[in-house]
Amino acid sequence: YSSTLLLQNKLNNTELALLHAINNSKGNPLDNTYVNLATLYKKLNDVDKAEHMLKKALKTNYSYPYKFLIFDSVLGKIAPISLTYFELGKPEIAENMLISVISQKSKYSREEIITAKELLASIYMIQEKNSLSENLLLENTKQLENSTSEKQDSLIFRGCSYQSLGFLYKKLNKTTSSVENLRNAARIDIYNDATQYNTAYACFEIGDYTCSIEYVDKAIALSHNPEWIGFKEIKGYSLIMLNRLEKAEEYFSGMGFLGYSGLGHIAIIRKDF
Repeated sequence: YSSTLLLQNKLNNTELALLHAINNSKGNPLDNTYVNLATLYKKLNDVDKAEHMLKKALKTNYSYPYKFLIFDSVLGKIAPISLTYFELGKPEIAENMLISVISQKSKYSREEIITAKELLASIYMIQEKNSLSENLLLENTKQLENSTSEKQDSLIFRGCSYQSLGFLYKKLNKTTSSVENLRNAARIDIYNDATQYNTAYACFEIGDYTCSIEYVDKAIALSHNPEWIGFKEIKGYSLIMLNRLEKAEEYFSGMGFLGYSGLGHIAIIRKDF
């Protein structure tokens, strides 16, 4: 009971703070203030209030003093609002908002349209509309591969689309296509440890242990937490599967308690138990 009461008080205080921000905005509130309120009301199971706040968010005319990465304020508004509609159980509204962006090539930039396709593909994927999701992501990768731009933003988009395709194909048990697309993502998004790890994991699942070691080593080199157990398990067991038992034993021995499982596997292989 006390934890529920504390949570309710926290939510009430959040609501008051957001409403205060709107009241003190001199008639020009940030659209994401309304989106945050919508998210709050969703947690409170007040769908009507949440949708009311999203409608207000769409009407705001706030001009951002700077750009968030490469997104302008238009897509910076539509993306969170559409996703919040989806979370409210109104996927048709979310889909139509993003389809509207995709269809207006004269109004939105190439990057905005690609991002809208990426978001729409994610919404389709969650709803098991896998062929629609695949088509959008393939359009993105084809368009980006045909681009001569080597700007960092273009590369980020390319990496995201390949990674999403990789996850989609994994979901559909198309393992070869999954690994191919995740390797493409890792090739492009070279400074992202999560992308490298996801590729290592996919390689491990299909039994390409040389590949899994290659990418987990890249992930470890990039990570702020190189001692993470997920990295160590992939590398250690890849070494075992390659029958590099001495190297695997050395690796697991340096892991303390967490290495006992790997050392046990090595002992069984050697029948040294």
